[in-house]
Amino acid sequence: MLIKSEETAPETNKYNGYARDMLLSLLRKPPSGMRADVRELSQKVGIRA
Repeated sequence: MLIKSEETAPETNKYNGYARDMLLSLLRKPPSGMRADVRELSQKVGIRA
């Protein structure tokens, strides 16, 4: 869902605190098989992986 929002409105993930918190949580414990996707999205919005 966050990847879709990044494609549609990148500023949402970058500046929305709730979206950033979700991304930080996903970085700590990514869903199975999505580690690379979570890391890539984090880098796009400026969160260090």
